[in-house]
Amino acid sequence: MKPLLLTDLDDTLFQTARKMPADTDKIPAAQGLNGDTISFMHPWQHDFIHWALACMQVIPVTARGIESFQRVHLPFQHQAVCVHGAAILTRKARWMQTGIHTCNNSLRLTKPAYTKCWRVRYKQVKRWGYLYAAGWNG
Repeated sequence: MKPLLLTDLDDTLFQTARKMPADTDKIPAAQGLNGDTISFMHPWQHDFIHWALACMQVIPVTARGIESFQRVHLPFQHQAVCVHGAAILTRKARWMQTGIHTCNNSLRLTKPAYTKCWRVRYKQVKRWGYLYAAGWNG
């Protein structure tokens, strides 16, 4: 079994050209909506990620949306986590429906406790005029 590498994309594996020295080689890494290259890798970043892809299971974990992730020019071979964890993609960059069902089921189970908790907090706010939480109010 190969080691697992979970990695961010933007400002980790690549960045915008303005964050790179003007005289450095820039390897295209991602396109914007209009098709222009907007993200670039240093040669050492390019070498690192291709080495990692050859010997590890690389899972990108990113704030990027699904469409934005699909414009990244790196040959990821496994799943991806996008939109701050709200979307889990398959190897072919398709949304995994089972992931959202699992999340929805977990949230459904916690809703009664969550509702009760907020009812109590609402009463506190109404009585005291503010919300007090240990450690939050200095």
